[in-house]
Amino acid sequence: MKKLFLMSAICTLGLVACQKQEPKLGTGIELNNLDTTVKPGDNFCQYATGHWIDNNPQPDAYPRWGSFTKLGDDNVNQINELIQAIASDSTHEFGSIGQKIADLYNMQMDTVKREAAGIDPLKPYLQKIYDLKTREDFLKFVASEHDGVLFRIDVGADMKNSSQNIVGIGQGGLSLGNRDYYLNNDEKTLKVRNAFKEHVVNLYMMIGKDKKTATKKMETLMKYETQIAKVSYSRQELRDPESNYHKMSVDELIKQTNGFDWKNFLVWYGYDETNEVDLGQPAPVALACQLLQTAPLEDLKTIYEWQTLRW
Repeated sequence: MKKLFLMSAICTLGLVACQKQEPKLGTGIELNNLDTTVKPGDNFCQYATGHWIDNNPQPDAYPRWGSFTKLGDDNVNQINELIQAIASDSTHEFGSIGQKIADLYNMQMDTVKREAAGIDPLKPYLQKIYDLKTREDFLKFVASEHDGVLFRIDVGADMKNSSQNIVGIGQGGLSLGNRDYYLNNDEKTLKVRNAFKEHVVNLYMMIGKDKKTATKKMETLMKYETQIAKVSYSRQELRDPESNYHKMSVDELIKQTNGFDWKNFLVWYGYDETNEVDLGQPAPVALACQLLQTAPLEDLKTIYEWQTLRW
């Protein structure tokens, strides 16, 4: 009986303690943000967010504004303040995280030194590309640099088994991001596409190429990126989770992508224990793999040369 009483007392005290520590939960809705002068049925957006909008005016530099955009902005500002405080402190121990952050930030912000250096820091990286002699050398190099070139490759949670991570392979290789910039011919799209072409030519000229050579390299880049854009998923198609999930073995991946040597590529990439992958968008990845196996090596080197310049 004494033991039962003691156990009962302990349990009771535990329940009381839990009850005391349990936070008081609200609705999650900040009532001050509501504009109750408007009927929800007449203008629900104004009713639900009217006073939030009044108290958080949209900055001129932003095309859209909302609580999540503001939250992101606040986070960036806080991180910026933190990094600036670290960068201005000269007492960091050598080899510490603080010293590394400070050195990297101060180096990046020293625009005078960067302008004086010009393209010199980039030359060793470009020379490595120019020195590649075979297609295998090329693929080994881009894999060791952790780049997909004409497709993306990463690791994330398996969409249908979140307890496990999986290698994801999907469409990529589009400098302009959205396929529409390559395929649409309305006035605004043409303006963006032509400006991009000019930008590519200018960057190549900045590393010492004459205008004719720079223009040819731009045309090579646009030829392959446009091919990939034609089979890439649209924004609407990318929103459908089921259409962007294709889990398979590496052997099946090889069959789906024109016999591309994924077993070796994944080893070179550092994913040597990969058995299964999620092939997000099969058609654009298959085309990318075909190009990597059949396009002239010099064209592939031009594409990767551009990847190095743009980043």
